[in-house]
Amino acid sequence: MEAGNSFEAPNLPTNAEEMWAHTMGYYKQMPSDMETLLWKVKIFDVFPPKAIINALSFHIDTSAFAPKISDIKKQLERENVQSSAAGLLVVQNVVKRFGAYNSPEMTSPVLRAAIELLGGWVTVCAELPDASTSPFEFERYQKRFATAFERAQQDVNVHGAKPKQLLGLAAKDADRKAEIKQLPHSTPQQEM
Repeated sequence: MEAGNSFEAPNLPTNAEEMWAHTMGYYKQMPSDMETLLWKVKIFDVFPPKAIINALSFHIDTSAFAPKISDIKKQLERENVQSSAAGLLVVQNVVKRFGAYNSPEMTSPVLRAAIELLGGWVTVCAELPDASTSPFEFERYQKRFATAFERAQQDVNVHGAKPKQLLGLAAKDADRKAEIKQLPHSTPQQEM
């Protein structure tokens, strides 16, 4: 082989944000500051960098259009929930980001079903121990989550279950207030 004819492919970036910037450049897109912030909050702060890089690389191979947050998020949640450990990592990140008060955006039906089996979003937020401060409690919780995750996989993938969106305290409070407004109001009868 001649020295002038060799081609060495560049390595993929190891930083997820850098890979995203290259991907957007590949599609000749210039994201706004708001789009950049949304990518940070919904993708970069939630998922592992290596998984994001792989998802963006896959997107380049399979799509003629620039990636949207929803495209990459769906792919990452599908890929990240193949095991209960990966699923719990996603749940931990979403708990940190949303907390019990807000309703999380979770597209994975298996994760939604597992969370419902554990008592719902608010319960998971309250019971999920911090691995760094309570390693033994976290290990026990991992086992509970693995059991719920396995059951959720069967429910969704085998039985076709369609779990509902998860509700935080704010949404549950709004639903409760709406139900109260729909109750028939009794008025005292006037005596004649």
